[in-house]
Amino acid sequence: MTPKMLLAFAIVALSIESYPAASSQSTESSPSRPARDLARPARHRAQDFFPPWEGSGVYAFGWLLLDLNHRAERWVPDRATPLVDCSNEEVYCLTARRGHNYGIVAFAVPRWCGNPAVGDRWSSAEVRTFVLAKVEPSNEPIRNAIDYHTRRTGTVYYLGDDSNPEIVYEYAQGSGIIAILNGRTRYPDLVGRIRGGMDPASLRSPYRDEISTFDRLAPCRQPGR
Repeated sequence: MTPKMLLAFAIVALSIESYPAASSQSTESSPSRPARDLARPARHRAQDFFPPWEGSGVYAFGWLLLDLNHRAERWVPDRATPLVDCSNEEVYCLTARRGHNYGIVAFAVPRWCGNPAVGDRWSSAEVRTFVLAKVEPSNEPIRNAIDYHTRRTGTVYYLGDDSNPEIVYEYAQGSGIIAILNGRTRYPDLVGRIRGGMDPASLRSPYRDEISTFDRLAPCRQPGR
């Protein structure tokens, strides 16, 4: 074999060693999971971002039953009223007072905790809920259920709207709606009375019913959680 032929064989051998095999390069860079299509971001459900209703979706206040599974409000055993979930990204919202339906509840309360003041409101669609009054925790001896709740939950707010004047909601941010006050025929303008300074502690059964189910109804969450 001539020197020229030996040189040619050496050049070919060097080129083969310096060029990596395509199969080994592909194996090292391939991920263990399927590649994502970055041009189409993954879809997210609303509840991934917004706190959902808590627990089973069934909440009872005395004779009043709110059932989100059946979308119904039951006040007396033989009568159920359609219950509409009118929530959006800012508020929890339920109403049984839409169209020709004249149920009990119609409220909107915040998904995220803040520092509401008397006169503030939350709304969704035609449902509005105002802060009528608030009771701060006290160091005085516990005299009634209101004192008990303020010790346990902090500030208690009284919420309502003139469009449903006989109903007021007792609300604490970390606990949600803890009682429903129903003025019925004795206090047909309960919203106006409490806004005007009426002591909510003066209302007891049958005008005030605390939540009796384990799950909380619409507690807010701290931002970032």
